[in-house]
Amino acid sequence: MGVNPLDGFCRKHDIAYSQSSDLQDRHKADYELEQRAWERVKSKDAKFGEKAAAWLVTTAMKAKRNLDKRIKQGGRVTKSPQTNSFRRGVIKKVAKVLKQSPPQSTLKKSASIALNAARVAIKNVGGKKKVRVPRIIPFDHSGGFLPLLPILGALGAVGSLAGGASAIAKTIIDAKNAKKKLEEDHRHNAAMESIGAKGSGLYLRKNRRGGFGLYLKKQQHPKNYQ
Repeated sequence: MGVNPLDGFCRKHDIAYSQSSDLQDRHKADYELEQRAWERVKSKDAKFGEKAAAWLVTTAMKAKRNLDKRIKQGGRVTKSPQTNSFRRGVIKKVAKVLKQSPPQSTLKKSASIALNAARVAIKNVGGKKKVRVPRIIPFDHSGGFLPLLPILGALGAVGSLAGGASAIAKTIIDAKNAKKKLEEDHRHNAAMESIGAKGSGLYLRKNRRGGFGLYLKKQQHPKNYQ
């Protein structure tokens, strides 16, 4: 079987990491993978499994650069007083607002509500620096793509997902449209489970407690990491 384009981009990214431990070189590799993955999200010839994986990879590369900013010279991680749970302090509050809101005519309007609710929640806990974004974000995949709305809204509010409500809505719409084309494909679940084997960064796999989770792979940095 041939390797799909996303696999090839992830492989090049991993090779770039193996060839250099310099932060600038790795940031260039992250940015390159982010751009190539986003192209696959928008591609008409990409299947649902690849689109889902490509979106997760795109988000991971953005989130990774934000995490890297916390690294001090000498390899020490900045330890700020982040005492607020990302799920309890932000995601659950966003989900509550969405549940109490009347049905919206468009997904973009729902995404806008989620994003605004997340911004309010983050402001109430003291700002972005007070919120710790976990490396594992479990969600209930059985509810279609709507369970992703609070998560995407929260990620957008903390700066890990650029593009605002339009980007959130478009990502979900693209995934839903792609899924319709694969409704007769019984290998869908296998494709979703295989996403965890694609490259480095953020990926989707089954969670121990049931359902699925977004996993952010922890990067190993040398002592002279800057």
